[in-house]
Amino acid sequence: MTEYIVYHGTNSNNVESIRSEGFRSSSSLSEWLGCGVYFFIEGAFGPITNAREWGINTAWDKKLQKNKYTHYSILKTTVSGEKVLDLRIENDLKIFSEIRDCIFAKYEAEKSNFRIEMHPDTFLCNAVSKSMNLDILIHTLYIKTKYQRINRIQSRVPNSVVLCAKQSAIINLLNIKEIEKNRCHDE
Repeated sequence: MTEYIVYHGTNSNNVESIRSEGFRSSSSLSEWLGCGVYFFIEGAFGPITNAREWGINTAWDKKLQKNKYTHYSILKTTVSGEKVLDLRIENDLKIFSEIRDCIFAKYEAEKSNFRIEMHPDTFLCNAVSKSMNLDILIHTLYIKTKYQRINRIQSRVPNSVVLCAKQSAIINLLNIKEIEKNRCHDE
């Protein structure tokens, strides 16, 4: 069993419901690492800074051009899992690539188009996670700041290490600590 210290940026109004009901699993069609609960962890980048940026970023409403909430919080807890695929590790990345290649080969053999309803990486992460019965998937990703989101600035160079907990049961809800609460500044 591997345990990770994890950080999550969110609307401050969500803190009590997260403590009592748990984190809501993301399941949109464009999730970075597929369906699951997302956290930032230590690595080459600062997870608290990343969680802060995320808490501030998600406040911004593009249509209304203002924040949806006024305060963000950073939560700290632990996540423990037995089946972990860490795409920062060469062997784990090779395993992911082999499964991805098998999926593509299947589509090619069936002469079907690889057109899916979601982002290809979301589909692939979900497929790999299911085939390996993963608890945790980890990868380095690029997370935009609020300024970069508003101005549609793109980059492919990672600035965060993200952990996706595939099952809510592996998240320690009893250990949740609110380590920061602050105001989101309007542009």
